[in-house]
Amino acid sequence: YACDPRIKAFNEDRKKRKLEAKLAKQEAYRQEQEALRLQKEEEERIRKEEEEKRIQQEKEKAEAEKKERQKQNKLLKGERKKVRDFVKNNKYFCKNEDNV
Repeated sequence: YACDPRIKAFNEDRKKRKLEAKLAKQEAYRQEQEALRLQKEEEERIRKEEEEKRIQQEKEKAEAEKKERQKQNKLLKGERKKVRDFVKNNKYFCKNEDNV
């Protein structure tokens, strides 16, 4: 029985098929893991891009608000100067010169 070449060939063929099936499973698992890794990397990249975009928008909004505040302050400063000059030119609205 053990010496029969047909049985040896059959056993070798069975071992070969088992090994091929095992290697195919390993390859499929490896490809699945690689696909999951790539998907996670893509999701992480998208998340980072969205975060960077959000931060950039916040910076732009803050910069616009700052410019608006500066513009308002500049206008107020000009108005205050106009009022000061007007009051000064009218001698502080005093009737007599002693109070000036």
